[in-house]
Amino acid sequence: MTKRESKVRAADQIVRLNPDIFGDVILRASDISLLIDTAGLILEVIYNTENKNLGDIEHWRTRNIRDFITKESGIKLEEILNLSSSENEKIEKDIIQLNHIKNGGDDFPIQYSIHPTGVNNQILLFGRDLTQIAQAQHCLLYTSDAADEEDSVDLGGRRII
Repeated sequence: MTKRESKVRAADQIVRLNPDIFGDVILRASDISLLIDTAGLILEVIYNTENKNLGDIEHWRTRNIRDFITKESGIKLEEILNLSSSENEKIEKDIIQLNHIKNGGDDFPIQYSIHPTGVNNQILLFGRDLTQIAQAQHCLLYTSDAADEEDSVDLGGRRII
């Protein structure tokens, strides 16, 4: 059996999953999943409601994804949407990081894996919340900058000199 035949066989088995549990499988495999069309319309939102970093994103459904991402992320998104709408071109990237905008104006990073659905003009995005990683990077940068300036740094009650 070739690698492709093995993939097709595995995909065939997944399709046989009970449709009632398929949404639960998607939820457990990601922090947030979006089904979008190549115009950017969000057709479905599946997310972990216990993840407070995401906030309430239920209102995203039936809106354009561009309404909920930063300008810089919009540029990256356009490339994916343009390639997805072209029948002759294959999406080169399989991962994209988008910074989403919360209601309060803050943003949060999500790393999505990109999955064409086989349904004309629809893409499934499986996302992982990168907020904790972004916060850790920010702390490291803050500490590094302070060290360069020979300042002391207060990290939650611990002072680093």
